[in-house]
Amino acid sequence: MAESILKIPKLLGSSNWDLWSIRMEAILIEKGYYDVMAISLDTIDLSTYTPEQINSIRDKSNKACAYIRLAIKASPQYFRAKLELINKALTLLNKVLFILSALPFC
Repeated sequence: MAESILKIPKLLGSSNWDLWSIRMEAILIEKGYYDVMAISLDTIDLSTYTPEQINSIRDKSNKACAYIRLAIKASPQYFRAKLELINKALTLLNKVLFILSALPFC
């Protein structure tokens, strides 16, 4: 299958990165998931978010990651390593969000 369910060619490396990244950004914006991709873990203050907002961020980040995974050719070792790094970062973010969702908000 040359294309994913997203109707864009799968990422094959640097050969189609420019067009793929623009199309993927457009899909994430259309689906409403792009805003979570722009969150910086260095500057975000999650104490200002409600538990519902934290759950929404977690849900959107999981969906955005799934769309990206669907659009990446799975075979190259390089992309698997990068995907593992992305998954580790999202796992860490989800742990932080889970801990913060258990804290009482004022």
